Amino acid sequence: MLNPTPIERMVDAAGRPYFLPGLSMTLEQFRKALADPNPQARAVFLAELLRNARADDVFFLVSPGEILEMWPLVEDCLGDKKDFWRWLLDELEERCLG
Repeated sequence: MLNPTPIERMVDAAGRPYFLPGLSMTLEQFRKALADPNPQARAVFLAELLRNARADDVFFLVSPGEILEMWPLVEDCLGDKKDFWRWLLDELEERCLG
């Protein structure tokens, strides 16, 4: 069972989420960026999310399927989080599709 951070703890007083330390965007602006029709633009924000947010909070904003779809564009941008996300996505695929 997922346990996402409550919204009131996920964002600061200005509505900026904790997982965007270098960007000055609200959670609503970030959600719109994650829905950008341009896959390259979406990938930039998805990679930021995967690098900095708790996994439960990631799945509050995007589905595993969305991550899998964008994986070729984000995997090389994840640094030390890449192995974790590859493992988690493999586990989810095995449990849900296996």
